[in-house]
Amino acid sequence: MPVERYKDVNYTKIENKIIYKSIVYPIIKREEDDTIITVGPADRLDLLAHDYYGDSTLYWIIAKANNIITNDLFPEIGTQLSIPSRNRLGNILSDLRRLNE
Repeated sequence: MPVERYKDVNYTKIENKIIYKSIVYPIIKREEDDTIITVGPADRLDLLAHDYYGDSTLYWIIAKANNIITNDLFPEIGTQLSIPSRNRLGNILSDLRRLNE
């Protein structure tokens, strides 16, 4: 059984080992109703996702929307980030599922 945070990721079992397939993330373009913030010293992508979406595991949406490709959850202080609006979550998550079927 896969770990909970990987529940939507395709996987195979080989000799009792779970092998997860790579995740393909959707392209997330900036839209008019997105929120623009300037990163402060206490801002982390996971905390921003919790604040804006109520779910810290959705940090990847903010990262993808801002072309952040590092594994670092701490964007540079002073950077402007686009936070996709909550109304777009359904479409973004649907695109994620479609790309990874």
